[in-house]
Amino acid sequence: MASRKGAAAAKAVLGWLEKTFDELLGMANMASGHPGMTGTLKVRYLKPTPLHTRVELEGWTDRVEGRRIVSKGTMTVNGERTAEAEGPPAQLGWHRRAHAHR
Repeated sequence: MASRKGAAAAKAVLGWLEKTFDELLGMANMASGHPGMTGTLKVRYLKPTPLHTRVELEGWTDRVEGRRIVSKGTMTVNGERTAEAEGPPAQLGWHRRAHAHR
């Protein structure tokens, strides 16, 4: 039974990392003037991310291709990258219409 509890805890932590990247990439897109909803989120886990430790996050909009926005982010602990993400959300329709009327 102990191994099941450990596995459940590990999944909860991975889910937290995914949610964190989802929020980070969304904010990066908003800051760059390209708000969008996450369509796909790919997270690459490089090393275990320790609990109760300061985490540094960096997110940016990598490129915009029509409605497709490619944003990327990294998670670093003590100078070591523990995870990275890429999320190509689709640009919101209202945002495109607002820019067309300028």
